[in-house]
Amino acid sequence: MTAAATLHALLTGAVDYAGLFPPASLSMHDAVERYANYRQSGDAWALGRFVLPLTRTSELTAAQEELRARGQGWRLTVLINRDGGVDGAAIREFNQSNAGSALIDSAEAKVGGAPSAARHEIAAIAARLSQSLRLFVEVPATEEVGAYIAAVGAANACAKIRTGGVTADAFPAAKDVARFLVCCAEQDIAFKATAGLHHPCRGRYPLTYDADAPVATMFGFLNVLIAATVARVGGTIDEVTHVLETGAGADFRFEDNEIVWRDVRVSRQQVLESHATFALSFGSCSFEEPMHDLRGLGLL
Repeated sequence: MTAAATLHALLTGAVDYAGLFPPASLSMHDAVERYANYRQSGDAWALGRFVLPLTRTSELTAAQEELRARGQGWRLTVLINRDGGVDGAAIREFNQSNAGSALIDSAEAKVGGAPSAARHEIAAIAARLSQSLRLFVEVPATEEVGAYIAAVGAANACAKIRTGGVTADAFPAAKDVARFLVCCAEQDIAFKATAGLHHPCRGRYPLTYDADAPVATMFGFLNVLIAATVARVGGTIDEVTHVLETGAGADFRFEDNEIVWRDVRVSRQQVLESHATFALSFGSCSFEEPMHDLRGLGLL
């Protein structure tokens, strides 16, 4: 089945592959091998960057060499330290040494503390990096999120929100995610989401791949991306929360010219603009699971 034009617009290059991270926690060899295979599959249109810590880039190049995956122009996003003064230089050196095989074109950092302190910290991180590199800054999803988002914008960076983890308490409330999305939209700050987004629609799922894994309510990546589009076109926190909380896949209708959710309609053009300039991507330690579930819903 061919994806509707609006679903294609929503998901093209949207899934950043984080197979090294929990709950998958793959070895570098296995993660690199899977990513190489995904790039050759029919689902490659939805595949985004390979995610890894900056400290493991030498492992990546060794695995690429072993698997004969060099020279394929991979795009990478790296996790960097909050206070490592050599990060910018290490990224430049990597890109020079691996031209044509891999390119670090985005980096991710996390800040904490009060918004006023975070503003100085984010500025210091951004100052170490090339202006051609896109920086994502993970901020806490609290009532003060607007101040954090303003600090991100002051550094010409993008925001990042953690939407889950391997324990139930790692998942923020839907209203907190909605507040983050609306604040980003109001301040015109692009973002990515990460963690707990293996499935298209909100529901109760196992938190890990263990046979006896605990179950919790997880956000759906379709919910998050559609909610972001609604926020970008002026949706309120309550309206965006309702999109995030809908759990039935049938509630979202993907047509060629618009996505329909109850009485809400967003056009294909609005989806294209949101994905290009606002809701950039989401991280997932699995690429197969999201694609499998989309097929189960009859969307692919």
